[in-house]
Amino acid sequence: MTRIFFFLIVAIVLGAVGWGWKTRQNPADIKVLTAEVTTETIVETVEVAGEVKPEVLIEVKPEISARIEKIYVKESDQVTRGQALIDLDNTELLTQKSAAETEIAIAELNLEKSNRDLQRQDRLLKSNIITDQEFRDAKTVRDVTGQNLRKARQELETIESRIVKSKVIAPLEGTVLSLPVVENQIVVGAASVNSGTVLMSVADLRALIITSHVNQVDVARLSVGMSFSFKVDSLGEIEMLGTVLTIAPMATVVNNIKGYVINLKIEAPNPRLRPGMTAQVSIPTNKVENVNALPLSAIFEDKSGHKIVYISRKEGAPEEKTIEVGATNHLYAEVLSGLEKGTQVLLNRPVSTRSPRS
Repeated sequence: MTRIFFFLIVAIVLGAVGWGWKTRQNPADIKVLTAEVTTETIVETVEVAGEVKPEVLIEVKPEISARIEKIYVKESDQVTRGQALIDLDNTELLTQKSAAETEIAIAELNLEKSNRDLQRQDRLLKSNIITDQEFRDAKTVRDVTGQNLRKARQELETIESRIVKSKVIAPLEGTVLSLPVVENQIVVGAASVNSGTVLMSVADLRALIITSHVNQVDVARLSVGMSFSFKVDSLGEIEMLGTVLTIAPMATVVNNIKGYVINLKIEAPNPRLRPGMTAQVSIPTNKVENVNALPLSAIFEDKSGHKIVYISRKEGAPEEKTIEVGATNHLYAEVLSGLEKGTQVLLNRPVSTRSPRS
């Protein structure tokens, strides 16, 4: 038991001696990581996420209220402009049309009779057999029957128009994205933009956009017509291109963040790209070529917020140097002044300093 205790004491002493020797090593013996000022091309970008949407999407609504008699398409079907989509029950309208045609026939007979009566009254007036008042009364009857005929014809036109509207047709060439109704369902006609039953939504998937919400700082760097590239997770590393289509003139708040809605037009979208996918967008805003640059990890800030580096010396302490930084990306920063190409700087701040990193 005594021998075990003795060896334990020896191990503790030797460990303490080793730790003390390590902490007393010369800092010069510790390997220092450095970076060199090199010539680089730096592209500044605005990185945003957005949702893929059709550039044109139309919600198809009926113009009359009726029962759905027949649906000719299903979701994902391709349709052409003017193609029949849905038939609405027009039985009642056909009955009304028949009644209106009868009204027109009666009105035509009445008008024909009133015209004969007026001609007869005109002859009697010229022969001084009737008074002028009697002639005017006959003319009034003729005018009323004529007005009744015009009214009956207008009613027939209205009914025929409603019969035409009982066949719902495709407003554009595209794809049926949704079809929330079924046959025999009663639907309500759209009296305004926000009313009426949505029969289906149709969009041209050959023309897609990306909608995103950009913060106040980044939006100032964007302009209409700028090129961009993007990827979506579901398509792996496939990269697609496009241009900035619109930038909202007024800020909106999304998820408690004030920003601006931008629409980005996709050029030649991949056939597998679908509305609703999330796109990771990169919009280049500035490019500088063949400039002196340093890795971002080599640049620090002093207490005044100035950009500084620590120049490596073969002997002695590193030299702190203030520099001016230009364009930056996620890897490099352009060095506008303060350093020459080939200068070696530290990637770690010397232990004696405590200012925040850039």
